Amino acid sequence: MLMKVLRRHLKPYKKLIWGVVVLQMIQTTAALTLPTLNARIVDRGILRHDNPYIWRTGGVMLVFSLIQILFSTWAVYLGGRVAMGFSRDLRNSL
Repeated sequence: MLMKVLRRHLKPYKKLIWGVVVLQMIQTTAALTLPTLNARIVDRGILRHDNPYIWRTGGVMLVFSLIQILFSTWAVYLGGRVAMGFSRDLRNSL
């Protein structure tokens, strides 16, 4: 019964839900890339005393951090819209 209610009331928000999933996947990928970049800084930059490499990779890390922030914020916004719309529709049907 609960699944029927969820399916019926979430159907209008299918695109938004998929948007949240895609945005969260991108955000998670960006978050999981940061430790790899940090390890490269240590292995290739610090151990070899290559300051330009450290700065370049640090810049890439900054870009990935900004991507993570933007996509996470956008996903939360879309998730909030889905939650508000779903609860409104559910209350109206009761």
